[in-house]
Amino acid sequence: MVKTYLENENLKLKSMKIRLIAILISITTGLFGQTWIKTFDHNNGNTDVASKIIETHHHHFIVSGSTTIPSIYSWGFNGYIIALDYNGDTLWTKEMGSTANDFLTDVIENTNHELIFTGMRFYYNYFSNDNSQQLWILKMQLNSSGDQITNISEKYVGGKTQKDGGTKIIQNPDGTYFVTGVTESYGTQQGGEDAWLLKLDTNLDTLWTRTYDFGYKEEAKTIIPFNSYSYLLVVNSTTGQMGFPPYYCTFSKILQIDASGNILKTLTFDNDTINFISNARPTSDGGAVLIGSTGKNDNSYTGGGRNIFVVKLNANADTVWTKIYGNYGKYDGGFDIIQDNDETYYAVCYTQTQYVDSVDNWYLMRLDNNGNMMYSSCLIHKKDNDDPQSILKASDGTLVIAGHINANSDPTQGLDLGNANICIAKIDTNFTTNIFSNSIVTNNTKIFPNPFNGKIPLQINVQLNDANIELFDSFGKVIYRKNHLSGNNLNIPQYIFSSGVYMIRIFQNNQIIFNDKLVVIE
Repeated sequence: MVKTYLENENLKLKSMKIRLIAILISITTGLFGQTWIKTFDHNNGNTDVASKIIETHHHHFIVSGSTTIPSIYSWGFNGYIIALDYNGDTLWTKEMGSTANDFLTDVIENTNHELIFTGMRFYYNYFSNDNSQQLWILKMQLNSSGDQITNISEKYVGGKTQKDGGTKIIQNPDGTYFVTGVTESYGTQQGGEDAWLLKLDTNLDTLWTRTYDFGYKEEAKTIIPFNSYSYLLVVNSTTGQMGFPPYYCTFSKILQIDASGNILKTLTFDNDTINFISNARPTSDGGAVLIGSTGKNDNSYTGGGRNIFVVKLNANADTVWTKIYGNYGKYDGGFDIIQDNDETYYAVCYTQTQYVDSVDNWYLMRLDNNGNMMYSSCLIHKKDNDDPQSILKASDGTLVIAGHINANSDPTQGLDLGNANICIAKIDTNFTTNIFSNSIVTNNTKIFPNPFNGKIPLQINVQLNDANIELFDSFGKVIYRKNHLSGNNLNIPQYIFSSGVYMIRIFQNNQIIFNDKLVVIE
């Protein structure tokens, strides 16, 4: 009787554990975040491209971009905005523009929870026949739930007879704004357009502007706050046309400036004929990380390839490391990069290295804090050019990427992108979401025992060779990491675990070979 009683109690206990495990798995699935992919084809055939994506305080996603009908590309772009809920469903869209090329290049949510955009808008004066473009500032106010537009106001700077435009906008702690861009209306234009920096007050009126001219065609690409007293301004210069087919010689300058736009320090990246910085982000150590493209490892003079280029700066604006990724003769480049809480990086890039059809593909890399490749994935590979432009870490721990797919890849068509579509992908941090192809996890790889009680070592059914392992808690936080594992034993210390559900990721040769849940019971 005693034995039977104990057996019954053990069965009850096991049953309770099984139910608890099921509940934990269900909860953990929600905590790790849902993934999805959405494409947007405005008016069933327009050329639609995205420039930036943000998450608002409502946990909605706002996408800035542009749209046009392919056959009238030369005069038909409008600014285009998409608002999505957390499931990727459309809340509202807005198309805005004049009678010609209008582009929205950036968006932020300010401290009043208003949406502020910048870009370039066409200007035409019928009486004087002036034909130019102005820097465009757009403010959009929403209702309390964020699912309806309640008011729109616009402001324009420059462009009465020349070409001016905005590229990035940030808000300062005092509520004022900095906007970067390009201008022909201000500055000296020694080689063409000048890099442009504007400071706006809280009402988006211009307080002052500064220009930067290094003797060529300049564009201020972006600006970020830097350490406690200054900013980093990224300026790209185009020096002229060279080679056959035509390639433009470009170099980048990183300007550390004070709050009045005065230059404190200058870094120049001109170690090849092609150097272009696409974006910069602040890092947790007070420094910054830059991403773009370079021809350093390729023969750019004869039409060689380009490579992804990442640079880490410290809080003194000194270079800590530079990394180049890509193969000779191919076209690869970086668009955006973010730093995670564990000081690793996620970068969105385009690549032609992964396939032989010479079109751009969505390419995502994860780098350690020294810029070494941890793993990567070619997320989208379709028949034409596919380019991601912007990445963010969502509040549920997933990654959200905005870009375009299906753009024209025929160089004889010039700038006509054809029937390109905006694409938004919400994926897990392991890059295992199968968007269109190329899931990188081998389904036959298993760890055992699972559930795990600590009585025997945790092992894997494949032979590891210089592999790396990461262990995440149910909130997506890395709680254990070990490098250079070989053999079958995972060697995770027992003290790491308590009852619950964890995620284990193992990667080897820049590929994830295992990514799944581990249930721990005591």
